Amino acid sequence: MPAAASEPKRVLNGCSACGRDFSSVTAFDMHRTGKHEHLASPEHPDGRRCRSDAEMIERSMRLDKNGRWRGPASASPWFAAAGS
Repeated sequence: MPAAASEPKRVLNGCSACGRDFSSVTAFDMHRTGKHEHLASPEHPDGRRCRSDAEMIERSMRLDKNGRWRGPASASPWFAAAGS
């Protein structure tokens, strides 16, 4: 049975840092950048952080009809497997 229109959508791959939701773990991973040793800060500008909307769009990521970010088809492991 479909969910009622007034019910909130279920979060699939939500980021606790930026609050965005992603259609896959691959798309979630694509939105993170920087070194794992520390979070981004004035002292560590190369630290781990979420990409901005503009940075994700530059990487061919798009919002889907459910408001979730998704990566390009070529980023999917299924896409690579289908091509072999």
